[in-house]
Parts: sequence; C-alpha cells; structure tokens
Amino acid sequence: MTDRARPAAPGRGGTLLLLLAALALCLTAAAPVGAGTPAPAAGDGPDVGHLRARGWPVPGTLPRRLRLVLAEERRLDGRPLTGAEDTDGTYVHLGYTDGESVVSVFIQKGRLDATSLSDWHVRERFGHTIWVRDPGGGNAIWSSGDYVYTVLADAPADVVDAAVAALPHDAEPGLWERLARNVDRALTWMGRLG
Repeated sequence: MTDRARPAAPGRGGTLLLLLAALALCLTAAAPVGAGTPAPAAGDGPDVGHLRARGWPVPGTLPRRLRLVLAEERRLDGRPLTGAEDTDGTYVHLGYTDGESVVSVFIQKGRLDATSLSDWHVRERFGHTIWVRDPGGGNAIWSSGDYVYTVLADAPADVVDAAVAALPHDAEPGLWERLARNVDRALTWMGRLG
C-alpha cells in the first residue's frame, strides 16, 4: 500500500472553476447543436474502452436519448494526458447530446467537500442528496463511492433530472444512521450553548 495524499475535493483550489471553464471551452469549440442537427446514431460515440479499463464509470447513454459524443481524460490543470498517468490527478469529461440538448458530466476521484460549495444549495432529488446552483438546475454536484460527479447542462430541467438520476449515487443512510447523525448534531449544538 502506498502512502499517497488524497486529492483535494472539488471546490478547493479552483477545481470547480476548472470544470466550469472546461465546459465553456467544449461548448464554444464544438459545432452548434440545434434543431436541424440529427442526434448521433448508436455506435457513433467515442471509444471509451481505455477509460473503463482505467476504472472510470462511463455510461454510453443517458435517458432521454442522450448519446455520448465526447469522452476525454485530462489532468486537473486541464492539460491532456500524455501517457498512463495515475487517475488520482485526473478527471473525465463526458459530453452527451440528443441533438438539441447538451449535458456535460465531469467525474473526479475523491469525496465532495460540501463546506466549500458556496452559492450551491442542497436538494433532495430521487431519494438522493445533491447540490445545485439554482432552482431550475442545469447543474448538480454530488459524491458517489470514490467519485465526485458534476453535471452542467444546456437542457430542459426534465432532461437534466433524468441524467442526474441515471448516474451513480450513494445509498441513502438508513433510519438508525439518520437518527445517530441527528443526535450528534443536537449534542454539538447543545455543547455550543453550554
């Protein structure tokens, strides 16, 4: 077992800003997607075998006919990979479209540091806790397992909701776990009063 430092959670060191900048770059560099652009045919998507072989969870499609059209792994500073670097210092950008909507999914190893998410609001969706920037939610961020997922979309809310619901989520805590967490919060709060 190696003694490695765990990567910083998104939100620290500008990682979230990097992801937002990457999305803006991809959306402006890509050909415009409009009503006259046909949705990609099945099998026309990028080869993701190398990403899956490196352990990245890459769905080939998402609900609402969203097909994978972009899949790339990059270093956290945005530079492309040049070899078989360790996935701890990288993220994956996946782009999906149905010909009208665009949904970008960013996946990074680590756990979400929710305390660093200023201007994001916690929401319960589909039985899972996620953070959104605005109520209409073209964006969402959450942790699942050893990964942090960030969804940024130019799509109707129902398309975004379907994409977010289809991606991995941690199981919600059971009754006893929720009670224990609430008792801990209450004791902490009472300790501050005394």
